[in-house]
Amino acid sequence: MVGSEDDGHRFGLESPVDARERVTRAVGGEEVTEVSIKKFGDLDLSFASGATLQVFNGSSGYEGWQLFGPGER
Repeated sequence: MVGSEDDGHRFGLESPVDARERVTRAVGGEEVTEVSIKKFGDLDLSFASGATLQVFNGSSGYEGWQLFGPGER
């Protein structure tokens, strides 16, 4: 488990947390099996491995998140 606010923090580890690397290691190349958008714009992506990527919408006045794929938005 990793959150975007964890990125770059040590938390007593040997090196800082690299959130992108952790997510890529967990679901990189996995097939997305389900997508759901929650009531307030939160997004859940479920993967074939059973992992879930939850994207939290942290703003009520602006677009709270953007997702990027290889060369795309």
